[in-house]
Amino acid sequence: MKYPVYILIAFWGTSLALFARFDSVVIEPEGSGNVHIALPGLLPDATEDFVYYDAVANDGYEFVKWTGHHMGEDEGSTNPYYEHRWTIGDIETGEHKTLTAHFRLIKPAPFYTVVQNEGGNIVYQGEWITEHLFRETYTVEAEVGYVFLFWNLYPEGRAYSNQWVFEYDPSQPVTLDLKFLSAQFSALEVNANSFTLDYPTWLSVVEELEQLKQQLSESGDQVQAASEMSQLTEDEILDLRPGCVRASVQGNLLHLEMNLQTTENFEGDTWSNMVDESGDAMKATVEIPIEGGKRFYRFGN
Repeated sequence: MKYPVYILIAFWGTSLALFARFDSVVIEPEGSGNVHIALPGLLPDATEDFVYYDAVANDGYEFVKWTGHHMGEDEGSTNPYYEHRWTIGDIETGEHKTLTAHFRLIKPAPFYTVVQNEGGNIVYQGEWITEHLFRETYTVEAEVGYVFLFWNLYPEGRAYSNQWVFEYDPSQPVTLDLKFLSAQFSALEVNANSFTLDYPTWLSVVEELEQLKQQLSESGDQVQAASEMSQLTEDEILDLRPGCVRASVQGNLLHLEMNLQTTENFEGDTWSNMVDESGDAMKATVEIPIEGGKRFYRFGN
């Protein structure tokens, strides 16, 4: 959207003088706001001429900045009110001069269409990081008795952290189809004094196992032995994934046991059990004190 501004032209003998006001004003993006222009009168002893520009955002938008290289050091100003001044009688240039007012959406609509599944909720939060970069954070909150497994991402994909962070430029064109996002949960099955967690589709868990991995690294000799056999240092162990976690209650302790598995391809599904020198499966165990009558436990961040 352009607003024409009349160019003042004065004839001095046979020469043509072009004064330093902008030839046009542009709104970016179109329809996001307006620019009001004022041409106040000059006092008799004035030495400067000037034009007022006032950027006014439409509903749902906010002003960002001005651009136009003829603004000089004021280019990039974030003040919606701008005074363009020049000395009376000064000649600038004959090129077309454009002043642009930049606006943006205050809160763009979420990029994803969230689908809520049984077992928990998805919480959305959005914020501007830079002028053209918007960050969306989707966080899962599992209900009591459920555990988070993975994200179902548009168009096809999975992620396993309990937060999905997406950054993009809302001013750029995107496809018009719906981009669905959902979280997959699994219920815990509890029978009397024991329960079993069996997740064949649980390909990788990172944040949910950080505490457990730390406990095993500090107190489990088998984890240290597995690290030495693989010629890896403790800091180089990137991920642990349970093929099957067995849990049982012994007195006032919750006893967890899992097979240690390894793979050459992190993205694939070719995990195999690790064995010791005797050919027996290597296992990691941890004991968790039971608090009162609480029945539900899970791995947290």
